[in-house]
Amino acid sequence: GLILKPFGNSEELVQAVRQALADKQRKRDAARIQVLRPLFDVTERLLSETQYDRLLNLILSAVGGHLRCENAAFYEYDSASKRLKVMAAEGKILPEEASGEEGGLIGRTDALGEPLLVSQDGAGNPKWLKILEQEGLESVLCAPIIRSKVRGVLYAARAEGQAAFEEADWEMFLVLARQAAVALENARLYEELREYVRRMEESQQALIRAEKIAAAGRLTASIAHEINNPLQAVQNCVHLAARSELPAERRDEYLRMAQNELDRLMNIIQRMLDFYRPG
Repeated sequence: GLILKPFGNSEELVQAVRQALADKQRKRDAARIQVLRPLFDVTERLLSETQYDRLLNLILSAVGGHLRCENAAFYEYDSASKRLKVMAAEGKILPEEASGEEGGLIGRTDALGEPLLVSQDGAGNPKWLKILEQEGLESVLCAPIIRSKVRGVLYAARAEGQAAFEEADWEMFLVLARQAAVALENARLYEELREYVRRMEESQQALIRAEKIAAAGRLTASIAHEINNPLQAVQNCVHLAARSELPAERRDEYLRMAQNELDRLMNIIQRMLDFYRPG
């Protein structure tokens, strides 16, 4: 409000100052929320993605969008070759490098585990400035990604002719690098979980197949036993009935016994067919 001098009432002045301070605090809170909301959105998107390749693309998209740069990449350390290989990239990137303090920007960042900001208009290692000049880059940001079994370097760059990265860009890049490290570790854990579930499902299927084979073996043995008994009886009766010295009555008795066993065998077969016939 408007307060006219001379101040006749000091309480009015104090109240006006309090109101001004409260208004400033509300504006500061609103500005803080406006800055943090995009970061919360990025964190939510990154942590909700568990597919490694898609997550890398999301990370590079977030880096390019928040830092207003067209060049971004993620280098992952390969323990076999001891080199940092490009896993995902957008725009112009630096070549793959071996990890080491004497290497380029990517190798040095991985070896020391420290973030790096290099710009052509700033003071720095002449070797790094020469790399920027050779690659046609105005400014480069590199941050190590180290999280459990995940190891790599996040890279962002602006081409010549564009404005160099500022302190606010540096802070935002470090925040994104930390979020990327957590998201990559999360994706790795999900991948291990999916692999574990897949192995468990394969083991379960193998057990089911083994049990089916065992059940088929037990069933086959039971069927063979049920069929073998009447067949043995028929064989014995026919063998006895074929003896020439037997009287006709005994021969007829053996043939009737063989017929009964054949009827029994046919009954067993019919019951099996009825049992296994689809309903």
